[in-house]
Amino acid sequence: MHLLPVAARRFAAWCGVILLASGVGYVGIRLCAELRTAVTPVLLALLGTALLRPFHRRLVKAGVPRSLSAGLTCVAVVAVVGGAVYIVVAALIDSGDQIVAALRSASRGVAAHFGAAGTSLDDLAGNAKELLTKFGGTAASNVISGVSVVGETIAMAVLALLLVFFFLRDSYRAVGVLRSVAPRGTGDTLEAMARRAFRAVEGFMRGTTFIAFIDAVCITVG
Repeated sequence: MHLLPVAARRFAAWCGVILLASGVGYVGIRLCAELRTAVTPVLLALLGTALLRPFHRRLVKAGVPRSLSAGLTCVAVVAVVGGAVYIVVAALIDSGDQIVAALRSASRGVAAHFGAAGTSLDDLAGNAKELLTKFGGTAASNVISGVSVVGETIAMAVLALLLVFFFLRDSYRAVGVLRSVAPRGTGDTLEAMARRAFRAVEGFMRGTTFIAFIDAVCITVG
């Protein structure tokens, strides 16, 4: 090893460090992918906490207890999200007949253009029994997998909401916990880094929410 120049030895050392860091990063990403059911709610809760913390902070400054403020914030989130979902579903139900009529018209146009038989929705409806017999097993498996995905999504959403509640309520303890796990002499630096990173996440979430609000208003007006 001493036969190599100093520059070559430094380059080899840095290559070893990069390979080691890449391996650790790859293992971390694989673990997050395998544990996505637990990792995803935590990430969603952190983003939600960054977005909702100003509202929670105002309630606390107004004299509302921290637990009650966190609960009211979570209830407001559920109300807003539930209201948005209700509006979208109601709009789809109200325009369901128009959507079906448009699909039928489009299928007839495609069939007339290509001159192919059995491509309209009416033909598919007439051959529904044959299609069900042919694809019944696949459809059943898809339904079962879809139900499991829906259940997993609901569980992650509930867990994320609970984590948002606890993150908001106990956010003032985060600095103490961070300092307790920081190596000796690095508490101030780690706290400053964490505060700056969290402020960046807060700004990102506010900007994204503002742009989404503008899009929603324009789409609603349109």
